[in-house]
Amino acid sequence: MERQSTEPSLTEVYGALADDRRRAMLSILTDRTTAVDVATLARTVAARETGTPVDDVDEETVIPVRTSIYHVHLPKLANAGIIRYNEEQQTVELAHDGIQQLPLTDQQRSSSLTDGATLQTAAEEQLQSALNANSPEQTMVHVRQALQLLRLG
Repeated sequence: MERQSTEPSLTEVYGALADDRRRAMLSILTDRTTAVDVATLARTVAARETGTPVDDVDEETVIPVRTSIYHVHLPKLANAGIIRYNEEQQTVELAHDGIQQLPLTDQQRSSSLTDGATLQTAAEEQLQSALNANSPEQTMVHVRQALQLLRLG
């Protein structure tokens, strides 16, 4: 699942971030400083989706999540240049160094951005700004800000 050397299109990036499960995966990855194995990622996503502690998620719940992550979500995120997937080691990490250390904007720091719906709206606004950006660099700034907002939620 190696990425090609060409830059992903805005449609690819936006499409990759449009899915709830992929956003949950990215939120989990932003909390990590090293690569995460796919099994751990799948168990953590399943826990979030079911509202169950990670240690209490049964394998019957994890298997379909892991399958969709492997066959659908990892390729989509890798093709959009958002993650790096090491197929040999079965690990995944964010492709852009430092996403988890991105500085928050004043708006993101403000106390009014405390509920999930407001954060979701702010993230969607950042994604819309990414679509309208004039350069790949500006696009990635907006994508990173959207990921940071999703991490806060």
